[in-house]
Amino acid sequence: MLLQATIPTQFPTDRLVFSSNSGRDYLSLPARSLLWVQAQKNYVEFCWQDEHEVYTTQLRITFKAVQAQLPDSFIQTHRSFMIQPHHIEQFSARHVGYTVKLGRSTYPVPVSRNHGHAVINYLRNNLPHLRP
Repeated sequence: MLLQATIPTQFPTDRLVFSSNSGRDYLSLPARSLLWVQAQKNYVEFCWQDEHEVYTTQLRITFKAVQAQLPDSFIQTHRSFMIQPHHIEQFSARHVGYTVKLGRSTYPVPVSRNHGHAVINYLRNNLPHLRP
């Protein structure tokens, strides 16, 4: 099964391609459109956006394999989440850590105390209006 994202015109054409463990399924999308990835047992859920919609899909692949393919710009926010921080739209404090919302996604991505320093440093340096 092929899962293909549309290439928005404002994003460069560099693409990420993730292949399932079996090699039968893959996901190909522009690198800048990927919002977050989440480990879910033997699967990884991917969330990305184009000019109009937000999409999610799962592939049977290890989180470690996905992490190895992600650009250096991604930040780990939790043991099971990595985000592309330039998409951060909202930062919220919670009693057990923080959450961020990315792009047009309505899903609150958790930021654990152990990984919060990376997100806070990014916000201080690049998005001071969202500073915690």
